[in-house]
Amino acid sequence: MFIEQHTKLNYRILFSSITFWDNDNLTLHVQVAPNFIGYNPSIENECVVLDVLELIDTLSTDGKGYLLTCECGYAEDSDILSPLTKNSDDKYIYWDLDIKSYRTILSHPLSKRESGTLRLIFDKNEYRDSIIEMMSELQKIIREGIAASSLSKKNLTNTYGLRDNFHNIIKNYPHITHLPVENINPYDL
Repeated sequence: MFIEQHTKLNYRILFSSITFWDNDNLTLHVQVAPNFIGYNPSIENECVVLDVLELIDTLSTDGKGYLLTCECGYAEDSDILSPLTKNSDDKYIYWDLDIKSYRTILSHPLSKRESGTLRLIFDKNEYRDSIIEMMSELQKIIREGIAASSLSKKNLTNTYGLRDNFHNIIKNYPHITHLPVENINPYDL
């Protein structure tokens, strides 16, 4: 049984951890979190990310892939048990997710279903525009880094305790006003 859901390729850019190289050199890890209709953005799912390289490929290629994966690169670590299938036509991009394989990241009532396929339907032009916007934001973050003052609980994850400990980090490193980005999860890009 297919459950069709028209949605947009919404996302959130989040910061998941800080690497401490020395007292004057701290770097951030960034990730792109999904935020589509049917997704459950609970704290347990903070490590679920959009694989930006796979996502770019979807603009020109149909097939199976782990567009949704764990920040470490192993989808199974986020209880994602199979790749999704991506297809397209002239107007739409379709993601087919086996509900059983994605149950832990889906919102209620989808997460309660025993079986079926969730078909996410994206307008092709909006999808492309969203990827372009996402890549522009990531390029800017990579190029310029982030002002420490712009970080808040809204854009920090707690997978590694960053959200809860960030104020202590700023307090202990007051001379750090700007943080470069070390990598984009799930890759060291």
